[in-house]
Amino acid sequence: MRLVSRTSLYLLLTGFLLVIITLVNIQWRTISEFQHFANVLNDTFNDIAVFDGENSSSLLVDSAGDITSIHNLTGDELLKVKHAVNCEGRRAEFNVGQRGEYVVFYNFVKATKSFGCHESVTFTAPADYTFLDNLPTLVERWKGPVSVALYAPGDDFEVTLKSIAYIRHCLPNSFDDIRDLVTFHVFFHQQHVPKQKNNRPLIDAYTDTYTCDGPAPYKNVHPKDTYRRKHDLLFPINVARNTARQSAQTHYVFAADIELYPSVNFIPKFMKMLSVHPEHVRGTRPRIYVLPIFEIGDTKHVPENKTELQAKLKTGKAQLFHKRICASCHAIPNLTQWEKQMETEDLDVFTIGKRVGKHRVWEAFYVGTKEDPLFDERYSWEGQGNKMSQGFAMCLLDYDYMILNNAFIIHKPGIKHSKEQVKSFAKEVRKSDAMLKQVTKPMLISIYGDRKGCFL
Repeated sequence: MRLVSRTSLYLLLTGFLLVIITLVNIQWRTISEFQHFANVLNDTFNDIAVFDGENSSSLLVDSAGDITSIHNLTGDELLKVKHAVNCEGRRAEFNVGQRGEYVVFYNFVKATKSFGCHESVTFTAPADYTFLDNLPTLVERWKGPVSVALYAPGDDFEVTLKSIAYIRHCLPNSFDDIRDLVTFHVFFHQQHVPKQKNNRPLIDAYTDTYTCDGPAPYKNVHPKDTYRRKHDLLFPINVARNTARQSAQTHYVFAADIELYPSVNFIPKFMKMLSVHPEHVRGTRPRIYVLPIFEIGDTKHVPENKTELQAKLKTGKAQLFHKRICASCHAIPNLTQWEKQMETEDLDVFTIGKRVGKHRVWEAFYVGTKEDPLFDERYSWEGQGNKMSQGFAMCLLDYDYMILNNAFIIHKPGIKHSKEQVKSFAKEVRKSDAMLKQVTKPMLISIYGDRKGCFL
């Protein structure tokens, strides 16, 4: 998606009309050549965002020809962000890739809308199909591009595709946003390749239709009934995280999890902050933008803004995420002050922290860029500590943790009281701990150099 002036748009449209007139006299050698040209022409028209003057709203032309504003930001605000981030756009093209032992179908099911690199923030999430019940709530609150990487080995592949089709067509209150904003990537282990149906290639296996007269394929599924669990396969969470992040069209990405629900209106507030405060974009040190994370008891209403969150914190219905399991993993500097500070209309930086001292094991959830260190794909969800190597690398690189004042994330309702996961997968946890200290730590120090206070 590109920003162009009204005059430039008129010239562009005029040029296309001349091309179309010329084509009337061309003898196409094959139908496929004509179809290829038509697709290119259609993609180009769909890739135009228009703004007229400094104070008018930016407009997005989607695949249906509808024109909508981009997060209610003005063209002038978007230009300021564009100049500040200095990024390059990319198209979301389907391709088959390999990440170690895993085969990846990138952009397997694409969102109908696309965004320029400076125009939004992409929420990126790892998952399998059993977690897709979280997607409607997530999309409703995020209101921007979402990139989801789904692990689908063996027979899970077919159920995953059915689940994608269901969620794109059968949820009356949210399927439009899901079709418009969510791109799905699917991957599987090379030793657990899904079976073909009717000799149909796997790359053509997805059908974007669904008969919505039954329950969602991802509902009421016990994890033990999945192909992955039946074959004792670990969940390669960092393969999924990197797949979703690197496939994003936008410069800024929110590397999160599918069970994390952001405060509402985050994207327009974040983008406006960048346009007003370009000093928050670039500095002498690399930086990320941290959203504090909380958890709440079982409830139908998840706080949408800081004022609602504060009300639940005061009554004990909300608390720091994993407060009873690993508070130091998620506590931000000056947490009590952050919780008491009144909400304001705009988003800004509350304070700047470092992953050292009492925050040396900080597992921050943050908005960063695709230039940040990748997650180490040797670590699994079961083994825990799968974000620690990236956090250590960012400490070695002296990252600034820019903590935002009025934005936050809430984990899917339900408070954990003990480390069930650690007990269930004790062998994998011990293996990960040993590899972090004996392999990953010396490797990263060799790559980036050592820095006092960094911990792994």
